Amino acid sequence: MLAEGKRRPCCFSIVPLDLYQALKAAPKAKTQWSALDANAKRDLIGWIESVKQRDTRKRRIDEACATLAAGKTGPRRRG
Repeated sequence: MLAEGKRRPCCFSIVPLDLYQALKAAPKAKTQWSALDANAKRDLIGWIESVKQRDTRKRRIDEACATLAAGKTGPRRRG
């Protein structure tokens, strides 16, 4: 795979199951997600996974999907 120019597996983002399911339910968001580069995906996943509360995580996933569906690269960080 490396000889064909493919990246090593460590360069890929591991998408959490709840984010994957939310993207699957929102085709526009999934299309925008596919267009993101690896760094943007890792940043978005890190932002979602940085919270411990389940309801906050759900809100962040919903916000990310809505923002991606609107054609933006991700939700605006608040701090």
